[in-house]
Order: sequence, then C-alpha cells, then structure tokens
Amino acid sequence: MNEATAVAAPVVVAHASKTFGRVRALQDISLSITTGETFGLIGPNGSGKTTLLRLLLGLGKPTDGTVHVLGHPMPDHSVARHIGYMTQASALYSELSVRENLAFFASLYGLRGQTLQTRIAETLALVDLT
Repeated sequence: MNEATAVAAPVVVAHASKTFGRVRALQDISLSITTGETFGLIGPNGSGKTTLLRLLLGLGKPTDGTVHVLGHPMPDHSVARHIGYMTQASALYSELSVRENLAFFASLYGLRGQTLQTRIAETLALVDLT
C-alpha cells in the first residue's frame, strides 16, 4: 500500500477472514473507509462486528486477507497505540463528570497539562458537549 492510498483510505480491509478453531467469525470481508467518512458497522449478534473491530484495533491478525490502518498492516502497535476504543459495556465512572472521565482516561495515555486540556475541549466539541 502506498502513501497516497493510505491518505485517501486510512482503513483498508481486503478479503479478510478470521477463524477461531472451527468457527469462521469473518469470511472474505473487504472495505475501505476514506478520510472524513463516517462509517457504521451494524449486524446481528455473531456476525463478526467485534472480530472486525479487534482486527482494526490491532488486537488480532486475520487468518486470511489483510487489514491496513494508515497504510500499516495490522497488528502494528505503533499505530494501535493511537487508536481509542470504547466497549459496549460502560467503562465510565458515574461519580465523575464527563470532563473528569476524559481527563482520567487521557492521563492513562500520558496526556498532561495544556495538551490534555486541548484534547478534552476538542472531544467535547466533537460531540456538542461544550
């Protein structure tokens, strides 16, 4: 994958399949997500949504095919460490405000000071919570 493709399509999945023992969780999935595109992944339970997300996050490797994020074949921990992910189950602390939750989790990734405050403000603005 060249840099032009990576810029145009930061996420590219080509003929990806994932097998766990005798269970095929994904079969021949291909997709690309372009810069600025909003992409939804919907389907019934057991259709492979979580498996595909885990491959995109670098938490697994496809049995067949390829998964590229920002031009890098996944899993690539240098890319994965820049990806945020929230599970379906709530991982927030109800006794903390939204801002405090963001500050806590951002601090786990080493964000401090003005960088931390800027990122919190950007995140709140993104979801209209300013």
